[in-house]
Amino acid sequence: MKKTHLAILGLLVAVIFGGCSSKSYFEPKKIDGKVDFDSKISSKLVSVNSQGATLENGQFVTKAGIGGFNLPKGYEFLSKTDKFVTAGNDLGDVAVFDETGKELYKHNFDSKVATASAKDGILALITSDNTSVLFDLKEAKMLFKQKNDSSYAVNAKIAAPYFLNELVIFPTLDGKLLVVDVNDKKVVKDVVISSEKNFNNVIFFDVIDNRLVAATPTKVISINPKFANFLDADVVDIIFIKDGVYVFTKDGRIILTDPDLRVLKEKKFPFARFVGVIYGKYIYAVEKEGYLIATDINLASSHVFKFSAPFYGMSSEFDGFLFTSGDSIFYDNKQFKLAK
Repeated sequence: MKKTHLAILGLLVAVIFGGCSSKSYFEPKKIDGKVDFDSKISSKLVSVNSQGATLENGQFVTKAGIGGFNLPKGYEFLSKTDKFVTAGNDLGDVAVFDETGKELYKHNFDSKVATASAKDGILALITSDNTSVLFDLKEAKMLFKQKNDSSYAVNAKIAAPYFLNELVIFPTLDGKLLVVDVNDKKVVKDVVISSEKNFNNVIFFDVIDNRLVAATPTKVISINPKFANFLDADVVDIIFIKDGVYVFTKDGRIILTDPDLRVLKEKKFPFARFVGVIYGKYIYAVEKEGYLIATDINLASSHVFKFSAPFYGMSSEFDGFLFTSGDSIFYDNKQFKLAK
């Protein structure tokens, strides 16, 4: 009996530790070439959100590229809307700058601000405890405040509030879109995208023409003036263009849908872990093991390129902060830009 117990124990140990060591990685059958980071940037990335990244020296990267000034010490980039750059620190301070770096407004809030956007002296923000706030920076007064459901764990890709004419759309940390009228200071719509308890913040949000697309880590929503559609997926990233949506998933799939999220085609790259996406003539996905996957817009054909190693210490994988912006990939203190 004792030998039987020992045998069972040994089997359990083998299964547990064997399972841990048998983790699979993306291994392309063919590598079509090598790519290199083109240039160095002023400092290395130290934080990333869905809107941009902050560098160690205070400079920042937005969706439009590298910012033209350095943020004050301790501040992290939150968003850029029109000509306003918004940044915050761990003490609850939020500052709004113009494009030259001149500080226009500054205010301290009760808790750290997770995400924020500014427009014409109005600041829309969500605090780390998932409170949506509309604040008049000129008058230094609260216009709207609502505590949303608690969120126990949050994905780093936190989407920023969005100004849409007289409305502000708050992508909350508990998987909702809270629509607030700026004039009436009231909620006019509350849209639930998903209702998971953990890691349920909105990680993607964009509007093109009269269509809104947003996503949490488990669901995508597409809203037009007539109706809303949903797509269930383990979402890593999204590319939203006028004619469709590309959904990148945790299990290595790229799903192409029409604007209403009807699936048109999907392509799977076994065990691929996407850490960034860019859109140019082709669809590009950055894979954690140090690969750049390129596919045509119809997902009909693809090519895999390997980043030359070592490009970060002695490792050939992406294990630090990475941000994709337009036609560029920013990683550590380096930049890769798609050829025109």
